[in-house]
Amino acid sequence: MGSHESEGGGTAAEKEHSVVLTKGFWMGKTTVTQGQWKALMGNNPSNFNRANLPVETESWNEAMAFCKKLTDQERAAGQLAEGYEYTLPTEAQWEYACRAGSTKAHSGDLDLMA
Repeated sequence: MGSHESEGGGTAAEKEHSVVLTKGFWMGKTTVTQGQWKALMGNNPSNFNRANLPVETESWNEAMAFCKKLTDQERAAGQLAEGYEYTLPTEAQWEYACRAGSTKAHSGDLDLMA
């Protein structure tokens, strides 16, 4: 995790270091849309309203409330195994996913990925 000195890892927190993820995780392929948010939460906190756009302007607490409500709903419907839950990724999970199995700073051409 972090950045090699040649990639600009200047501070101690940014320096390359090993991290062990102790259990597997799943990550959504796309961001949560405003339509998905509104269907579950009953409101839309976004400034740029359109059902297929990502939710924006929500706080960390609101995002975690969404995750908890989705977990409860999916578990009640029998769609989520016991012990699993929806949550926001940790920094280590996010970086691991972004690297997509690569040991480089990222998994490909940033312009193409964007």
